[in-house]
Amino acid sequence: EVDGEEQVSENWENIKLKEGKKSTLDGLPMQLPALIRAQRMQEKAANVGFDWPEWKLAWEKLDEELQEFRQALENGDPDELSDEFGDVLFSLVNVSRYFDLNAEDSLRKTNAKFE
Repeated sequence: EVDGEEQVSENWENIKLKEGKKSTLDGLPMQLPALIRAQRMQEKAANVGFDWPEWKLAWEKLDEELQEFRQALENGDPDELSDEFGDVLFSLVNVSRYFDLNAEDSLRKTNAKFE
């Protein structure tokens, strides 16, 4: 029996170490499409308690990342811009998770509409 969220997380990490994995996120194939991989990473993190308690906080994080992206645009550094854009996408995928949306499927549908 576990006694609290911290112990759940600790037990999960111990199980993964026994399986020869370095972290909770090990085992996700690098070949997965980036949106799917991001969603699965976030699901795994949420399963061990590393998650925002409500969608509004995830949305605030998305707003923060959008502001950082805008700042990177002003700075004109291509590497910083790429990093911040990735952070925006990752945060947006996280928001989608709160509404049981599959980011990959949603983008695929929008691509089809655009065609």
